[in-house]
Amino acid sequence: MLKKFYKLSLALFLFFVPVFFASAQVIGQDSLATAAQKAGFGGETDVYVIITRFINGFLSIFMMVFLYFIIAAGFTWMTSGGNAEKINTAKETIKYSLIGIVVALTAYSLARYVLFAMGATTGIVR
Repeated sequence: MLKKFYKLSLALFLFFVPVFFASAQVIGQDSLATAAQKAGFGGETDVYVIITRFINGFLSIFMMVFLYFIIAAGFTWMTSGGNAEKINTAKETIKYSLIGIVVALTAYSLARYVLFAMGATTGIVR
């Protein structure tokens, strides 16, 4: 009896879960289009906005990679067990990751300045 109940419960679960998610997609379509329109997607954009979005996306990925390296180096340092070679490797990784972050932030600030200057001269200031 209990086995039959579990089989029925599993069958109902496997049937209703996809139906639930499919209906959620249909219900949310209008609000998704409204949100995209309010966020500025789907309309005309100028070159300044496209370049700025590309740079911001690239630097976001760049920062995630540096964060990964810092966390991995910290993990290596913590699990080194006093091994001087592993500790030095972790220190070097942290040092180069921090240098990379500084270079990325400098590149971002320079790119932002140049794009702002271009926007000011063309009349498109964001």
